[in-house]
Amino acid sequence: MIKGAIDNLGIKENGIEIFGWAYHIEGDTISSVDHLAVTGNVNFEYQVYSREDFANNCCCAFILKLRNTEDLILIYLGKESIIATKGEESNRLEIWDQIRYKFTSVFIAEYIKDFPKAELEKIAASLIGKLKEDSSHSENDDKNIIKTTPLLANEGFISYDYSAIIGKNGYIFLFAGNNNVYSLYNENVDDSKKNSWVHLVQSRKKICTNYNCSFYQIIFPEKQSILTDYYPYEITPPSPLYLSITTPLKHESSYIDTYTRLLSVYKEKGLVPFRKVDSHLSIHGVYESLCHILESMGLSINIEFPILMEKLLPGDLGKNLGYGNIYEKNLIPMADTWLFGQIKPVLTHSKPLVKGHDDDIMIWSNQDYLIDKSIIVFGDSYFESGAGFFDLSYWFSRIFKKTIFHRTPDFHEPMLETYKPDIVICQTCERLLPFLPSY
Repeated sequence: MIKGAIDNLGIKENGIEIFGWAYHIEGDTISSVDHLAVTGNVNFEYQVYSREDFANNCCCAFILKLRNTEDLILIYLGKESIIATKGEESNRLEIWDQIRYKFTSVFIAEYIKDFPKAELEKIAASLIGKLKEDSSHSENDDKNIIKTTPLLANEGFISYDYSAIIGKNGYIFLFAGNNNVYSLYNENVDDSKKNSWVHLVQSRKKICTNYNCSFYQIIFPEKQSILTDYYPYEITPPSPLYLSITTPLKHESSYIDTYTRLLSVYKEKGLVPFRKVDSHLSIHGVYESLCHILESMGLSINIEFPILMEKLLPGDLGKNLGYGNIYEKNLIPMADTWLFGQIKPVLTHSKPLVKGHDDDIMIWSNQDYLIDKSIIVFGDSYFESGAGFFDLSYWFSRIFKKTIFHRTPDFHEPMLETYKPDIVICQTCERLLPFLPSY
């Protein structure tokens, strides 16, 4: 049997590139097809290569190059076909529904490029009018209602830039992207990297001891390291690098093990600790992580778990798939009935983002604090700006007398001298472990 599909489209100066995959399966054996062909008189060439989303690493992926838009239209309309062949078997490769809009965009761009400016302005005005018409509501519509369209999610579908992949039941995961998350689970461990991380944590703790403050290191696992059964490919979590670094750190009193806690939340309590279309923690994941962090720091305090309600919210992985925002039904606290949520810390300092996400500094002061201590966090988007329930800074700023969050992978000793905190936390996540902080 031959399986395959066309799953992406790209435009180059010298032609059009159609991306896809095809392989032959017989029993448990998967192998490459013998060749590809296009019916009719279509002028084409192709090359095959291995792709990371195929675990057997066979050359199952292809790039098929066309010279003109007319041939692309014939394939799109089904007048001509891309055929994969293995021996006596052959199969016509279909275009995935999710990328058909890309074909349409190419057709439009090709055929209006020589239009007079006046005609282009008419087309643009017509399209804008249509968008406004589709997004408008009647006067009786609830302004808070978001118009949505169901997502036809094919398991294993990968975004055009390889940054995200759709798993089972519509769960979306980071795939490759800037941090090449997928490869984390296949790479051999570099002992020098492991030793450097252990030394880094021990050095940070020693510095904090000199400033008479407590130090803790937190490393959050990747979403697929916990929700492995929703991930479309077989992996053994956590990643070898994560395991090699955290195993010796578990003997350090300064290390807070979030992997074991979040796995327990999922496997034993039946709660999903990560959001469906986002790479970050769900309300259950945030709350359980918070409780575990406070317990690990020896801080005895009971934070009331809120009554929850459903709300449609977008996630940070949705836009990567090319559909615009993808929404999910999220559980969030009913703030009006939640005493903890009614605590109002004051944001006394906010330094704007300078380089991407780095160097953001936020400081909260809290007169209604639950713990009479000040804390500095050097971390990433798991803490974020504190504006929402999914940010750990939202919770920390309501618990501590003073909370300082610096979005950075590094440890900044001068801030200890300036703010004299009682507690210092350095936080990172599994996908960033290959990049050792400078300090």
